[in-house]
Amino acid sequence: MICGRDWHGGNIQNGCGAKFKWEKAKPYRAMVPNTLTLQEFTEKAPEKAKDLIHEISCDLCSNQIRGLLFSCINCPSFNVCESCEKNGLQHNSTHVFKIIDSIEY
Repeated sequence: MICGRDWHGGNIQNGCGAKFKWEKAKPYRAMVPNTLTLQEFTEKAPEKAKDLIHEISCDLCSNQIRGLLFSCINCPSFNVCESCEKNGLQHNSTHVFKIIDSIEY
C-alpha cells in the first residue's frame, strides 16, 4: 500500500506517500485510557444525568430511556437504558458502548 493512493495508481487522496505492507503491520491495539467500571461511573456521574429523559426508547425493554444512555458504537441504532445494561445486555459481546450522560441529539 501507499498512503494516499492505490498500489497500482489512481484513486489519489491526501496522504503522506509512505509505503507499507499490510501483512507486516503490527496488530491493532486500542489505546484506552484508565476507564471507570460501570459501577464507578454511575457512582461518580453528575447528579443531572439521573434526571435526563432521552427521546429514545430502550431496544431491550422498550421504555423511554431516563438517566444514562448506552449507545452501541458498532450498531448506532442500538440503545439501551441503564437498568438493562446492568442486568446484562443481550447484544454482541464484542461490541463497544458509548455512555451518554447528556442530551446529544
